Amino acid sequence: MPSDTVLPIQHACEGAWQARELPPAFASEFGHHFLLALPEGYGADPQRAWPLVVFLHGRGEWGDDLARVRSQGVGALIDGGVKLPAIVVAPQTPENQMWHPDYVDAVMRCVQATCRVDATRVYLTGLSMGAMGSLAMAAAFPGRFAAIAPIAGGFPNDGMSRFYKLPLGALDAWQAALASLRGVPVWVAHGDADDIVPIEFGHRVESVMQAVGADVRCVWMPGVGHDSWTATYRDTPQFWSWLFAQQCTAVATTPPGEASAWAGRYVGGRGSGAELSAEGDRLRVRWQPSGVTDLLLPAQAGCFVGTMLVRLSRVRGKRRLELPGMGVLREAGA
Repeated sequence: MPSDTVLPIQHACEGAWQARELPPAFASEFGHHFLLALPEGYGADPQRAWPLVVFLHGRGEWGDDLARVRSQGVGALIDGGVKLPAIVVAPQTPENQMWHPDYVDAVMRCVQATCRVDATRVYLTGLSMGAMGSLAMAAAFPGRFAAIAPIAGGFPNDGMSRFYKLPLGALDAWQAALASLRGVPVWVAHGDADDIVPIEFGHRVESVMQAVGADVRCVWMPGVGHDSWTATYRDTPQFWSWLFAQQCTAVATTPPGEASAWAGRYVGGRGSGAELSAEGDRLRVRWQPSGVTDLLLPAQAGCFVGTMLVRLSRVRGKRRLELPGMGVLREAGA
């Protein structure tokens, strides 16, 4: 790779947040900039690799102003002078753009290409919408993370179901998509007075984690509203002790794509539908009637994930597209 395609992050100063842009070699259509903090002592030993903490913000911090990312959660923690013994990266998703695994992956690849990252100690955490994004990321990139910590969140499909006032979908699709989390340490935290993302969402995450055999621990906070992240990141030192004690033993694998097998048109009631086209091992989807597009990355067999989870299957030989919590589409002409 030509040296001018990568930002010289390894020469950046240690300490508080630094604003960074994704260079062309790591471009993503779902975001472009992020914050980076290097730990104290990073420059002292040029051979030492460091843990990496990936932090995904909530809906209130999306946009083009990185100062927003510094206002909550790990963003505020670092901005307030707390020094974690790790490289910390905090991307910002554009306004009206839910977290997409392709963007988080691009930021991670950029940092790992330019910083000394211990690949066995990569940690993923997020709050609210960022917690939802962390679960989508875990489905899209199995085996990459030593631990995952979704705080005050749930599954992204559940968030959309709540927005559209629809019943929550069954959890079997998420169990299939997250099957690779067997044995992975997961910390779930949620306030029982949360009126933004109800604690039921956290219980649903717990249920799936238990079903797939993850090493899950849940912290339910009595009387705490939506901001359960301050109590977790700032006021619970054992959270960080737990996090940094984890080490990844799994090997990151690329799940079966099967994208071309699912390309085509799917239809439902009231004019709903989807056009799917294969882009390598990924699927480009255009939802109807909105015309909104998304890029779906392969998770486990038959499951693809972008901003939400999609499960594709065959029923009596006919293709079927399920958007858990949002509805079912069937192969056109079937």
